[in-house]
Amino acid sequence: MTLQLAEPIQIRRSAWRGWGWALIGIPFLVMGVDVLFTRFFTDQLLEIVYSTAATKGAMESRDYIFAAIFMIVGGGLVLYGLKELVAPAWVILADDLGLEIRSGPFGAPLRYRWEAVGPIRSTTMDIDGHEHDVVRIHGLERRGDVELWGARWVRPNGLDVLTDGWGESADVVAERLEERRLAMTDHDGVVVVSLEGDPISAEEE
Repeated sequence: MTLQLAEPIQIRRSAWRGWGWALIGIPFLVMGVDVLFTRFFTDQLLEIVYSTAATKGAMESRDYIFAAIFMIVGGGLVLYGLKELVAPAWVILADDLGLEIRSGPFGAPLRYRWEAVGPIRSTTMDIDGHEHDVVRIHGLERRGDVELWGARWVRPNGLDVLTDGWGESADVVAERLEERRLAMTDHDGVVVVSLEGDPISAEEE
C-alpha cells in the first residue's frame, strides 16, 4: 500500500512587500553609482548649488565613501526585494508531521508536532493603541527564552503571530492551518485547550 502524504501548506510574505524594498533601494543605488562613476546627476546638482560647472575637485574623499555605502546598501535592498518578489520567504509551514514557525532571518525555526498544537484562530492584538490582525496558535509551550520576530507569546500556552505583510489574510491562514491540524490529529484523548489567551507582559516573565 502506498502512503499518500498531504501537500505541505506554506504561508509566505506578500510578493508586493519585496517590490517595496526594491523601490526603496533604487534611489540609493542610483545615487552611489552616479557619484562614483557617471557623475551625471551629481555635476548638475553641484552646478545648481554653486552656480558654476562642477569638477571632481568639488568632491571630498568622504563623499566617495558615502557613495560607496549608498551603492552597497541600495544594491542589497534591490537584490533582497527582487528575491522576495520572485520567491517570498515562508513564515509558517504545516506538513503531515506538524507545524513549523520561522523565528527570524537567522534563528532556527520552531517545530511542534500536531499533538502539541491546539486550536488555531484569527484574532486581533493591540500594539501601541493600534489593532493588528494575528493568527493565535493555542497549546504551544514556550521553549526557553526564544523570541520570535513578529510574534508574541500568550498565556496560558500559545502564540500570537502578526500577519502584517503576508500574502493571505489572518482569517484565511487560520482556517487553512486549523483544517490541517484537525485532519492530522487523532481526536481520541485530545486535551481540550482554552481559547482564552492574554499577552505575556515583561513583568509576568
